[in-house]
Amino acid sequence: MNSTGRLSRLTKFSLILLALSLAAAAPAYAQRDGVIAGKITDNDGNPITGALVSVHSPDRGDTREFETDSDGDYMGRGFRTAVFEITITAEGYQGFKRELKVNFGMNTLDGSLPRAVAPSNVAYGDINSLYEEGFAAYEAQDWAGTRDAMAPLIGAIEGMAGDEVDVMRASAIEMLGRAQLEAGDLDGAIATYEQLLAINPDSVPAHAWKSEAHVRAQDFDAALPHVRRAAELAPDDAAMQYNAAAILLQMNEVQEGITLLKRAVVLRSDFPLARKQLGYAYLRLGAEDAAYYEKAVAELRTYLEIAPDAADKADVEGMIAMLEAQIEG
Repeated sequence: MNSTGRLSRLTKFSLILLALSLAAAAPAYAQRDGVIAGKITDNDGNPITGALVSVHSPDRGDTREFETDSDGDYMGRGFRTAVFEITITAEGYQGFKRELKVNFGMNTLDGSLPRAVAPSNVAYGDINSLYEEGFAAYEAQDWAGTRDAMAPLIGAIEGMAGDEVDVMRASAIEMLGRAQLEAGDLDGAIATYEQLLAINPDSVPAHAWKSEAHVRAQDFDAALPHVRRAAELAPDDAAMQYNAAAILLQMNEVQEGITLLKRAVVLRSDFPLARKQLGYAYLRLGAEDAAYYEKAVAELRTYLEIAPDAADKADVEGMIAMLEAQIEG
């Protein structure tokens, strides 16, 4: 056998060995890919078909999605070793979110989703449209329409959980309370705002409107802590400071009301109602100290500068003239 023949056979033999080594290496390389799989069922153990499984990589920012089959099973391949955020959702069920450390090979994440069926005569698919209907009525100040949409909506989502549902629930309760307040159902409004405060103790609208409901019911002692809390929670809101001050002045808490009115005009110097109310608040203290009359005149003049066409312009000008005569006398 010549050297050329031997070289040819050696070359072929080397190629065969290389091919075999590559074939043997292929399964080992494939095993480096992580697989995420699992089964999604309801609370009764029944498989959920079509549940969406979203696998998100926080460091890369990409997301892959899979759907469960008729047996509730899903599988995704080709994941590297890392921590992923997995969110599982299905229409009519409460979803959930988990972190999963994915290693090479099989990684299993099963899930059981509780049903999110409305415990009322409102169908699950009608919840969003009912909210939109109630919100449109609220925007139009149609208080009866707001109440008629939001009351059944709140009942429909009772027992449901999740960020979107929680936001919807708080918003619906807030609007229902306002509708009850404007319709004169003070007891209903107070109870509704209590419900909102149980969900969010720092809800500014709940404190503000609950205090207003108590004032309209002539229960000033019950109103006081809520109006103070509303002002405390919204220190940079001129309108909230003014509203709180107006209630405090009704309750004869004059000095505290002045403090909030002064804060309101600092936040918004061209706030005509705050200027006028501050002027009349100073007037109430004039009997104790005549210097307050000068402060009252200054604020009332500023009010007329800001609102030169005010409907009560003549009355305010008359008050200024009386105060100036009092000061000169």
